[in-house]
Amino acid sequence: MKKKIITALILIGAGGLFIAAGYRLGGSVSSFDFYATGWPAWGDIKEDSVTFSDESIVQEIQGTAKHLYVAISHVASLKIIPHDKPSISYAITDNTELVGAAVSIQDDTLRITTKKYRTPKKPFFGIFNNDFNKIKTVIVVKIPQEAVFDTVTIDSGVAATLLDGIHAVQSFSLTCGVGTTEVREVTASHVKIETGIGTTVFKNCTFTDTEMHAGIGATTLNGKIAGHLTIEGGIGTVTVNIDGRKDDYSINAVSGIGHVTVGGVRAAGFISESYRKNSAAPNTISIESGIGNVRINFTEKTEA
Repeated sequence: MKKKIITALILIGAGGLFIAAGYRLGGSVSSFDFYATGWPAWGDIKEDSVTFSDESIVQEIQGTAKHLYVAISHVASLKIIPHDKPSISYAITDNTELVGAAVSIQDDTLRITTKKYRTPKKPFFGIFNNDFNKIKTVIVVKIPQEAVFDTVTIDSGVAATLLDGIHAVQSFSLTCGVGTTEVREVTASHVKIETGIGTTVFKNCTFTDTEMHAGIGATTLNGKIAGHLTIEGGIGTVTVNIDGRKDDYSINAVSGIGHVTVGGVRAAGFISESYRKNSAAPNTISIESGIGNVRINFTEKTEA
């Protein structure tokens, strides 16, 4: 029991350090406040509201891409959305030499990149300079609705990010930095998700074989989940709403300080409790919660 208490205190102390660092970056435990920095927050965006801000600067890229690669350091917002044209179009507003945003196709890869942005260091918790609101760059990329990528790799850095209608056959990797990320209608296999500081929401997604590492904030995943789903909880809340039945999933859960609930029922709680259910089911869910909470819900009720 003494070891468990010591472990709990260590985890709480580590969590406090992460939260303090998060606040220095402008984040909060549940969300990142874009209004405080002058950045946009997505909320519930209507499709017709996502438009190019200046049609005169729209660029078109001829050719097709088998891969999508995104490496963003600091921008105000990044949008990758579908349209009904066969070509790829993009627009970059308020681009600067410091940001160096660029969109191109190289070696069958659609590349969306910026320069690495570094801020002056300050002692200890002042290590991060919270001057993000000075950067106003917006990147909008429109891809054909029927586009299918072999691999997708996205590192969104510091940005408000919207990803819509992306299809990845071989792999899909998403690393969120600081900010709000919304992912819609994405279909992918071999999925790896790493959330950062802020709010991350997945809507109507279809994932096969998924690995999720949660950071600081709230992460919500709604959609169809097949194969295996591995969740490593962080600080904050992870909510997974699965379009399916509980009986179709083998569930293994181990909790730290936080709690794990499955189908609205507490499965594991304070300090190293474990839970196992439906070991012979065709799909598996493995949960390792940390300081925060993990909730697994199912849309279809299990027949008695």
